[in-house]
Parts: sequence; structure tokens; C-alpha cells
Amino acid sequence: MANDQSTKSVFTPVVVIFFLLVASLALVQGALDVFLAGSARAVRQWATIIAGALVGTSAYFVMYKKFQRVSDELSTRVSQGKSSEERLGILAHALESISEAVNITDAHERFIYANRAFEKLYGYTSDELLGKSIDIVRSARTTEEVTRVITPSALKGEWHGKLWNRRKDGTEFFISLSSTAVRDEKGHVIAMVGTASDITDDNREELRLRRLELALERSGEAILMTDVDGRIEYVNPAFEQLYGYSAAEVLGKNPRILKSGRMPEGFYTKFWITVLDKETFTGEWLNRTKQGSIITVEATINPILNASDMIIGYLGIQRDISERKRTAQQLQASLIEKNTLLREIYHRIKNNLNIVASVLGLQASAMADKERARPLEETRERILAMAQMHDALFNAGSSHAHTDEAISSSIKSLRTSRSTPTSPSRAG
Repeated sequence: MANDQSTKSVFTPVVVIFFLLVASLALVQGALDVFLAGSARAVRQWATIIAGALVGTSAYFVMYKKFQRVSDELSTRVSQGKSSEERLGILAHALESISEAVNITDAHERFIYANRAFEKLYGYTSDELLGKSIDIVRSARTTEEVTRVITPSALKGEWHGKLWNRRKDGTEFFISLSSTAVRDEKGHVIAMVGTASDITDDNREELRLRRLELALERSGEAILMTDVDGRIEYVNPAFEQLYGYSAAEVLGKNPRILKSGRMPEGFYTKFWITVLDKETFTGEWLNRTKQGSIITVEATINPILNASDMIIGYLGIQRDISERKRTAQQLQASLIEKNTLLREIYHRIKNNLNIVASVLGLQASAMADKERARPLEETRERILAMAQMHDALFNAGSSHAHTDEAISSSIKSLRTSRSTPTSPSRAG
């Protein structure tokens, strides 16, 4: 291009100088002829030469302008052709270099191009795909409702969505797909461009998180999550039901809104020492609901750690044990009452047995006939043995071992009292 312009710039003044030189020589020659000869013929020759020079010069300028215009058009076309080729080369290189899988299909959804990323992702070579239908990579797991709307939506502008695809080896994977239509100058569709990314791992993680979210939502235990500064970021429906607050009312708030003011001194200090040490804290809390009632909850607080083992939040799981505590308290009160009653019965029985034994002893001692007094003495011994058994059983409490030992000892005492003779004649 630069050489062409340089040639034109040199060629133009040379030609002009040449024609001016010819015209000058003709003028000089004509002037001499007129001066020397003074003839009419000489004047005519001079005029002819001058006219020829002027005509030639004019013709040159006309031809030069045409040549310059044609030359400029040719230069522009060559330059544009080179620029188009360069742009196409850059575009082709870019398509082959990007990590997304790109394919181009014709208006009938037959492959006409696939980049290296597409070949790597799907396992096909470009030669294997050329001319084949796009259905070769579609999975039966993708519903017809999805595949049916891809092309119509792309023709209207762009379609973007997620669907299952199939590799050459038959394995299926989840992709994010964008599809657009390519049109010519008249607006006719000449191709479809699809860009796909493998999001199988992302989809698995999304499903896992969805299951986790569903489990939290349906859990019967109250769950709340806070950030590292203690601001509530999430509560589940069980929390809303337990405390009477809606999620909107507590999000961004601190859990101290649940404080009852009835926790023992030092409780919260122990709690923070535990969780800040990245340990789980479990305990019973007295909390206050939105309505002002006090409830007892069994709570487990876990610090949430990131990949760098830094605390980024806290997870609290609470179970309302108010009813259980009330039942336990009622049972304890009932047991205390029953224990008081049993102790009263124990003392009465013991006293009554002792009284009966004492009366029998006094009666036996008062009788002069020892033979007649002997049955009273034996009865007294048995009653004393029963009192001893009664005392042992009461003091044994709920221990099976102590109870068995008391019963064995009492039975032994009863047998001893029955087998012991009260007089020599009785033994003989």
C-alpha cells in the first residue's frame, strides 16, 4: 500500500514536468519562427503546437484522476479483504481457545462446527459430528417440554436454561446452555450457536443444599443460624411456632431478644468460652417467647467453620422441654408426697409392732405358769422379727441388692425365732 502511494506521488510530477517542458519548447520554437520568418504558416504551426500541448495536458489530468480513483478503490478492497481475513482468523482462534463448549448448527439443527472444548466435553470429534442432528447429544432425561421450547425461544432472541446431555460413551451430565440464532443481511436464520458448560457438580451441590434446606424446614426442632457477630440469618418454621416470631421479625436481630433474665450467673460466660473454642455447647435455657411466657429449651449450639477453620457463624438447635420439665416436677412432688406417706406408715407399723411385742412380753412375764407363758414369748419373738424385716425393707429403698439382703436376713430371723427352744423340758 505504501509502495503504491509512493509510486503515484513520484509519477505525477514527472509527467506534469514533461508536458510543461514540451509546451515551453513549442512556445520558444514558435516565437523564433514568427520572429524570423514572420509568415502566416509559422504562426499556424505555433498555434497548433500550443493547442496540442494544452489538449495533451488536459487529457493527462483526466486520465490521472480516473487512475487515482480506480487505484484507491482497489487499495481499499485489498485492505478490507485482509482485515476480514484477520478478523475471521482471530474469531476462529478465540472459539478454539475458550473453555466453554461451542457448537454451530444449520437451520435444521445439524452440526456444522464444534470447538475443541465441545469435543473434549462430549467425546466426539468434529468429523463425527458434522452433518449429524443435535439430538445425538441430547439425553432422554431432559423432558420434551424443555427441548421443545429451545429453538423457538432462540429464534426470538436467546434461550438460556439447564438440561441433561449425553456423551459419546453414553454417560449423562447436566449443562447450562445458551442458544442464539444467526441471521443474514435479510434477517433469514442461517445458523444456531450454542454455548454449554458442565454444571453437574454444581447441580449435585444444589440438590444437596436443597435437601438440607428441606430437612431444616420440616424439622420439628427450632433451628436458627447467626453470622459471626450474632445477627440472625435464618430461622425455620418450628422456631416461628415455638417463639411466636415470624422470620421477618427476627432476621438481623440478636438472639438476646429471647433472654428471660432467669439464667444463673456465669452461664453465658461458660457458653461463650465453649463456642469460641470451636466446641459444641449443650444446655438448658430459660427463654422468653414473643407473648412473654417463659419456656425451657434444651439447646445445642455449634460454631460454623469455613475451609480455613475460621468461625463464620453459629447454628442453634432447640427443643422445647417445658412440658417434660413440668411432668418431672410433678412426678418429683408426687414422689415426695408418697415418700412422706410411706414414712408415716412405716413409723406407725413399727410402733404398733413394738407395742404388741411389749404387751406380749409384759403378759408373759406376769404369768406364773411358764408353760402357759411360752406361746406368748414365741409370738413376741415373731413380731419382733417382723418389725426387723419391716425396718430392713424400708431402709433398703429402691436397691434390689439391699432389698434381697433384707428379705434373706428377715427370713433367717423368723426361722431362728421359731426353732429356738424356750425351756429345757420343751427341748427334751
